[in-house]
Amino acid sequence: MKGWGQRRNANSNNLTDTRELCKSRNILQQDIRRLKKNRILSKTEEIQEYASKHDSRKFYQAIKELHGPIQKKECPVKDTNGSWLKGREEIQSR
Repeated sequence: MKGWGQRRNANSNNLTDTRELCKSRNILQQDIRRLKKNRILSKTEEIQEYASKHDSRKFYQAIKELHGPIQKKECPVKDTNGSWLKGREEIQSR
């Protein structure tokens, strides 16, 4: 069985490890936020440049790149029996 002093040292090692882990995580999160902010700022400047040049094709392409693709959703549909139809083929063939 460990003595009181040995347990205290083991706990303080765990605390320092935890503190170092939290500090590293915080630094990493700050770097990620900074990178995201810089990317968005550069993309908005690019979009503004396209808008100033009246280049609508590149303007909308840049907006799509920034926001991602549009998600198409299918609404659930019931057949005449009351059961839910899944899949585009089933819905179209009802």
